[in-house]
Formats: sequence, C-alpha cells, structure tokens
Amino acid sequence: MAMNKIWFGNERLFQWAPCPLAGLTVKNSVYTEGFVKQNGGLVRTRSPRYSKVYNMTFSGLTHEVDGINVYNKYASGVYAVDPTGSGTSYNRRLGKVYFADPYAFETNLFSAEWAAPGLGALGWTPVSSSVSSFLYTNPPYNQPHVQGLIIVDSASGATPTSDASMPYIIIPIPPTHTLHLGARGAVSSGAPVIRVEKYSSSAVPGTPTATSDLTLISPASSTKLNATVSGASYAYAKIFFTRTSASFAQINVLSMLAQLWPTGVTPLLTGDWYPGEGNKGLRFADDGTVEDYRYMYPPRKGISTTLEEAD
Repeated sequence: MAMNKIWFGNERLFQWAPCPLAGLTVKNSVYTEGFVKQNGGLVRTRSPRYSKVYNMTFSGLTHEVDGINVYNKYASGVYAVDPTGSGTSYNRRLGKVYFADPYAFETNLFSAEWAAPGLGALGWTPVSSSVSSFLYTNPPYNQPHVQGLIIVDSASGATPTSDASMPYIIIPIPPTHTLHLGARGAVSSGAPVIRVEKYSSSAVPGTPTATSDLTLISPASSTKLNATVSGASYAYAKIFFTRTSASFAQINVLSMLAQLWPTGVTPLLTGDWYPGEGNKGLRFADDGTVEDYRYMYPPRKGISTTLEEAD
C-alpha cells in the first residue's frame, strides 16, 4: 500500500482514499468571549471543552475509484449511513466520517473525553448516558487525576443504534495495522463492561462481525495495553459501555488508550498513558471548494474542505 493513502469512511464503508496534500492543519476549536472592564481588568470566558477541526485539501484523478470523487460521495450522501431517513436530522442520516490519522497512531486515538472520562467533571460530554460523580486520584504513569464513576443504564447487552441513543466511539483500523487497546478502572457494582464491536469491510452494515469486552487494568498497574484488534480482519472497531445483566451497574474508569501499530510490531505494553489525540467522528462543514484541472492529462480535481468533530 502506497503511503499516499488514508483509511477513510463511515459505518457502512471504509476504503483507501488519497491523502490530504501537504499543509493539513488541525486545531482544537473553542468558544471564547471577553471584555475589558472600566478599571482595566479583563474578563474572559471560554468553553470547557474543545472540538477537533481538520482543514484538508485533496487532489486526485477524476475517473478513478480512488480519486477525489471518494470524498464527494461521502459528502453528498451516496454512502449515507441512514438513507431511509429514520435519523432525527439530515446530518444523522448522512452519518459521520472517520479516518485513521497517522499523526495519532502511536499516541492515543481516543478523543480527549474518552481517553480521560473524568473530564466530564469539567463539562466535557459524558462517555455514557450518566456519570454520577468524579473521584480524585493520584496514580502513577502520567495518568489523569480524576476518574469518572459511570452509571451504565442501558438495556442488558444493548448496542448503540445511533450516537444519540448510546455514546460510542469508532476507531478505523487500516488493513496493514493492528489496534492495541487498554482501559484502566474497576467495576463498582453490577456487570458493566467496555464492549468492542468489530466490523469487517464486507459485513452487513450495522452488524458486527465479532465482539469482545476489554479487561480492565488496575489504575496502579504499569500495564497500559492488553487487547488487540487486527486490521487484516476488521475495518473498524466501535467501543461503548453496556452491561451484561439488568442489575444496577457502575464502573470507575480512569483512562483509556488506543494505538495503531503495523501488524507484526509489538508496541511497548507498559508505561505512560497519553492524552487523547483522536476525535468522535467528523462531519463536512461545507460542500468544499472544487477545482477542475481541465488542461491536464489525465484530468484531475482538487477539493478543499473542513471536517469538524461533531457530537
């Protein structure tokens, strides 16, 4: 596989697509507002969380399946996640898009609040339907100092049907790589689990090929990764909280870690945790600026667009 491709898609279809051209920018977008008081003092407020924003420019042959038209198909809805319209809005019917970001492969592919669920104490979006409280900790290995006490109140064995019904996160897995996962925490009561649904590119949309549950790592343990998902077998993994019985369920979660490594490479399985550098899924913020290179042969197209992390 040439290095000028990225693994891109949505819950219905992942595929190789042209890499963005040089100059890709990624920023943490926040809302801020401020004013200067009469005595010269400054008042500044800002949103408690941020969202990832990717400014991308692509170029590719107009007639080839792996050309620039790949992105046009996702943006226009040709590969819509819910084309029947049962979603609550056009955006939800269109679905989010995801890509394997090579800049985050060896750090942490979870978004910030999934990597550290205790961020919910600061106004970040909860990673489950309910977070009852937050506990202060002081663990080793560069771990967060706040962990979330998460109430899992889904139906027994429930799986998300949309990002509105049960929070979940998707991590794409290129065929050339293996996803390595780890989660620190402990069950507080009941039978909660962190479930990993695995989807192959040939699976019926919405139907996982296989499932497994993460084995929790002790917050004080030096271990940071203890589960794998092979990209040779699966196109992406969907991760969420559920429970295996109908009894009341709570789970303390300190941190989560996801890394992509070339298949056959064994990463360091112990040591420091890393903050989340990934995202929860992206939407096209615009229709894109398309430029046709009409006087080149073979003909090419270019598109500039913005992908925004969306709740």
